[in-house]
Amino acid sequence: MSEPGSRVADGTLSVIIVDGQTYVHGPIPLDGAYQEAWYSFGEYTPAPVQPALGAQNTLDRLFEKIDLAQLQPDGEDTIDGVPCTRYQGGEHVALRFVDSLGTPTTPEAIEREKLPVEQRLREDGIDYRDPDARLWVCDGLLRRIESSLTMIPSDGARTASYALWFEITEPNGDIAIEPPEEWLPVSPGSQPMAEVYNGGNVREQPSLSGRVLDQIHAYERVALHARTADGRWFRITNPRGVTGWVSASLLTVDPATVAAVPVE
Repeated sequence: MSEPGSRVADGTLSVIIVDGQTYVHGPIPLDGAYQEAWYSFGEYTPAPVQPALGAQNTLDRLFEKIDLAQLQPDGEDTIDGVPCTRYQGGEHVALRFVDSLGTPTTPEAIEREKLPVEQRLREDGIDYRDPDARLWVCDGLLRRIESSLTMIPSDGARTASYALWFEITEPNGDIAIEPPEEWLPVSPGSQPMAEVYNGGNVREQPSLSGRVLDQIHAYERVALHARTADGRWFRITNPRGVTGWVSASLLTVDPATVAAVPVE
C-alpha cells in the first residue's frame, strides 16, 4: 500500500504525487510529454502541473473572501448517510469561489486583489451571468461546494463557463493512493512557465484585434515562448496544446522568468 499522497484533477491535468514521486497524465505543454499516457517525473514536480493551491488553502482563501451572513439555509440533504444542511450562496459565493482558485504573486496583483472581485471584473471588461453556489454542511463539517458561472468578455469573444465541484470525502478516514501501473519517464525541462491569474483569450497576434484561438483559465500553468518588446504580450502554449498570444495582465510572471523569455 502506498504512503498517503495527493491527486489533483481539474478537467485538464491529472496528477498523482505518492511516495515522493510525481506522475502526470499527458498531453501537457512540456517537450516529450504530448502522448495520451502517464509520465513519471521522479521527485521533480514540473511547474505546469503544480497545483496552484491545495484544498486547504483554497478553502482558506474562499472563507477569507465571503461574508457568512450571505449564506441562506436552503433545505436538507443526505450525503453518505449523513444528514446535511444545504446553504444557498448565490452570486456572492460563486464569484469568490472562482476568485479563490488562483493566487496573485506579483506586487501589483497582490495589491489589486484587495479590491472587490466585482470591481475587478468590471475594470477588466468582463460581465457575468447565471451565478450560482451551494454549500453542504454535515455534522458541523463542510462536505461539498457546487458553483457555476458564465463570464462574458466585452470584446465579444467566446464566453467562459465554469462548473466547479468541491467535495471532502471521508473527512476522518485514511487516504491511500496508488501510482499508475504503466508510465513513461520524462526528464525535468527548463521551459519558462507562468501561472494564469485571470482567464482570457489566446490570440493569433499580440493585439486585442487578433483572432481568438482558445482561452486560458485561472490557476492553469502555461509555457512561455516569447514576449513583445514592450512586455505587454506573451506567446504561450496552454494545457490544451494551443499556442498563441495572451495579454501579460492575465499572467503572474516573476522578473527572473521574464528575463528568460526571448523578445519576438
